[in-house]
Amino acid sequence: ENIVEYSKFSYKSFKVGKSFSRLKLKARNKYSTKELEIICSDVSPELSFEITEKYRKNVACKRSAILLKSLQPIEEVMRANRKSDTNDFQQEYWLDKQGAVFGNDDNSITIYHTPGISSLQFDTESNLLVINLDYEKDHPFLHFPLRNDTTDYKLDWSESIYKRRDKKMNKFKIFVGVDGSSLPRFLKNPEGYLATYIWTEHADFSNIRTNRATYFGSENTHKAENSRGGFIYYNIPVTKSVFYNNPDQITNTEISGGKFTGLESTIVTDTAFHDFLKQIDKHGIEICLHTPEQYTTTREQLEAALEFTHREFGSKTWIDHGYNNLKKNNREDFMCDGLLTKSPFYAANLWKKFGVNYFWNAYYEDYFTFEKWRFESFLEPYFSGFGDFMPKPEYWMHPTRSNEFIHWPTSTVLYVENDALWEYFFSSRNLNTFVDSWSVEMNHCYPAWVDPKKGFWTYDMDSAIVAQPGFNRTLERMAHLKKEKKLNVTTVKDFLNYQLLLENIEYQLLQDGRIIITNNSDQDINGLSFATKAKFVLIDRLMPAQKTSANDLVFWFDLDAGSSRVIRIVK
Repeated sequence: ENIVEYSKFSYKSFKVGKSFSRLKLKARNKYSTKELEIICSDVSPELSFEITEKYRKNVACKRSAILLKSLQPIEEVMRANRKSDTNDFQQEYWLDKQGAVFGNDDNSITIYHTPGISSLQFDTESNLLVINLDYEKDHPFLHFPLRNDTTDYKLDWSESIYKRRDKKMNKFKIFVGVDGSSLPRFLKNPEGYLATYIWTEHADFSNIRTNRATYFGSENTHKAENSRGGFIYYNIPVTKSVFYNNPDQITNTEISGGKFTGLESTIVTDTAFHDFLKQIDKHGIEICLHTPEQYTTTREQLEAALEFTHREFGSKTWIDHGYNNLKKNNREDFMCDGLLTKSPFYAANLWKKFGVNYFWNAYYEDYFTFEKWRFESFLEPYFSGFGDFMPKPEYWMHPTRSNEFIHWPTSTVLYVENDALWEYFFSSRNLNTFVDSWSVEMNHCYPAWVDPKKGFWTYDMDSAIVAQPGFNRTLERMAHLKKEKKLNVTTVKDFLNYQLLLENIEYQLLQDGRIIITNNSDQDINGLSFATKAKFVLIDRLMPAQKTSANDLVFWFDLDAGSSRVIRIVK
């Protein structure tokens, strides 16, 4: 049963300090009590909001939100893709954790950069800003329970489960009475890159020959430095999942139609494959586990696999394999029993021990979320031309299901059934449209699968396995866009590392329009990137690295751990 409750806040207390005023409000219904604290600074235009919600009974929460209806008209919407609209506004926006500006000059309200909440949404017709404190569509999740008589039965675990006396707290800021138009907006990539493409390879049924062909260009090339095609030749990173061991002696015979009769590639059973992985690791390929083996593993084997990949490759990512309902279906997986402390297949404590924190989430694939929202051959599973109303986060934490682990999604599986389809999907037109839309895509693919119908390799005139020509042309185009700092072809680990650094940046708008950026993490941020609708920008009175993209000025600079920089924009 879905129940909607609206609660109005009422006065609780007011306190005046030396340089601030503190107002406390409260609200209550049969499910929870809420306390909202608003701190008004006497020396800056900042209002700081902190809301604590305490649950009075067990609750399955689909959405908890504050509704803010502005009397001032909307002036600018900072969109989820990091572009902004100042006219021709869409009817509805899902803004991720970006922001909006209402009114102008002394009669304005600005909210921007809100890592302490779930997301923002904006209804243009009603001029209504929805501040989501917890929203199930911001953290989709599914679970395959153990059922020995069922296949593909899954539960939607997106909603948050709170128990009686549980508390949650959210924070955000609003700036008032200062011109917030043309604020610098964080880009999703460093060094001015506009769009993001990530290849994620799943380990199933590969062979050393097909691995060499798709990474080095040919099965006859055994050294990365001699590559003549494939990922390594074009300097294209991949998040590549692998199997650690093969205790069940799974072969490629059946899946390849008898073309490959040996064991599928795993680290323990194939020294040539292990050497290959060590080579590509040195060339920027991210190596991670596709679970330890083909079927459900033992506790000892899981720990051995995690220890090895942590030591050899510094793995932070995990890609589920074979997730489903049967006991053989990799019950240690993230979407199966890996998070369940009472399960014999519990894995979360070992993930924490060995630093694995970025987990593949197949929700969009298994529920076909964007199936009806594709358009022609464009690369985005949800085509950006349909608008920003659809929640589509690139990463998230689930508030109650998975602790501090980070989820990242794929939306579809990339199969390229013949060479001509490479041009159909990855034409210059499609890639440029993808870049111009500042899009993000994490694909799900099988380059080294031993059946050539996956589309990544073929046979040359001498019957040697080589990279498919269309695949090579795609990588060449991506490499060109990467060199131009338009398309960031990266790995899951590097992309998510950067996003988490952005969440630890404090963004402060001063009364005179300057912005103070403070790095509250213990890591330096190289190439911290912004976009703004301005003529030029200064960082601590110096000109930063910059370029233009349509009507935006894109700029970037370094920000050391614990340091602050001052941004001044001239409109």
